[in-house]
Amino acid sequence: MNQEIDIDAIKDCPPRAFGWVAGVVHMEPDSKNGKIVLDDGTEIPCVYVSWRVSKFVKAGERQILKVFPDTQKKYLILKIAAAFTKEHRLRRLDQFNVRGTIDKVKNGRIRLNVFSTFKKRTFKIEVAGFLPSECQSGQFWELDCEREGKDLVMVDGKKISDTWPPPPAEVGKKPPAHFVSMIETALVELEDTFDKTREEAVCPSVRE
Repeated sequence: MNQEIDIDAIKDCPPRAFGWVAGVVHMEPDSKNGKIVLDDGTEIPCVYVSWRVSKFVKAGERQILKVFPDTQKKYLILKIAAAFTKEHRLRRLDQFNVRGTIDKVKNGRIRLNVFSTFKKRTFKIEVAGFLPSECQSGQFWELDCEREGKDLVMVDGKKISDTWPPPPAEVGKKPPAHFVSMIETALVELEDTFDKTREEAVCPSVRE
């Protein structure tokens, strides 16, 4: 679903959905599609965000992967955005952060609409979990999730705004907590970029 959004209006509180996993990538020949065999043996379908990502994925080797979750097809697909060879304390494996507007909450499932500032369209992300009974469709929430098998399970959540994009007054003067996470991730990527002693690379920034 395409959506006209004023990007400047949401720069202080951008939606997103990303996480970190570790495993071995197996891609189909001459294709952006394949699967990730994760450390616990779980196999999850995957795709490259772009062909440039393939240059940093090492076939048959365990790597730390930054991924964007996608449940558009009713099952979890991981979109590979970056690949690393070294673990780092800020790359919390099997941890995901999803920020978007509530679409539906029913039977222990939460569905959110996550607007991609990169592709200028909305994606639906579904996770397992429960929200307060007063939660309403259209509210803007941030959910911290863990991967359990082939599913994402909410472990914590907070309402950011009753509407989205939120009014400026609701954003506040202090940087939101999620910005700390974004800054930490950026610092890790810069550290990898300038470390010439190991063969590692950071893929171009892609927002999902």
